[in-house]
This record gives sequence, C-alpha cells and structure tokens, in this order.
Amino acid sequence: MKVGLGTTVLIKGKSSGHMDGIAIYTKHLLEHLPAAGVEVKRFGFIKKQLDTNVISLGSFVPQTVMSTLTGSSFYSSRKVLKNVRLFHATDHLIPKFSKIPVIA
Repeated sequence: MKVGLGTTVLIKGKSSGHMDGIAIYTKHLLEHLPAAGVEVKRFGFIKKQLDTNVISLGSFVPQTVMSTLTGSSFYSSRKVLKNVRLFHATDHLIPKFSKIPVIA
C-alpha cells in the first residue's frame, strides 16, 4: 500500500536542530513502515522544495482558509492523489482531501 506521511514538523525540527516528540514519531514511522511492506511518500506543507525526498504541498494556512470557505479539498490534493492511497497527518496540520482518506 502507498501511504503519504505529513513530515512538516520533522522537516522543521531537522532544520532548527530541535526535534520534538512528533518529529521523532514521524522519523520512526519513516524508518520502520517500509520493513512492513508499506511504500511511504513524504509530504510537507512547505513553500520551497528543500528536500528531493519530500513533496511540497505549499503553505498550509491559505489552503485551510479556502477549504473552510468553499468546502472543497486543499488545492494541493492532486499531488497527494497521484502518489498515495492514504495520508497520515502525523502533526496538527491536517488537510482535507475528498478522494484520499486522512488519518490524524
């Protein structure tokens, strides 16, 4: 199964030099899920493509506002839909996708 992981907190933790519990949890998922036969894709609500292993979903706040006002999915949902069948939001940045189950 192809699973997407929200890695925004991990990305920020690595860049700041301080990894909190959510970042460590995400890091362990990335290390151990492939051994269980899960294909993992990394996603981050970041503006720039800083890491080639992470698919940038843009900024979280504008997508939240538009999704709340219109009731539609996040505009970055196509990037996720092309790559995975399930999305695990490991942090407080929980996107709305209409065609992809989101676990938080």
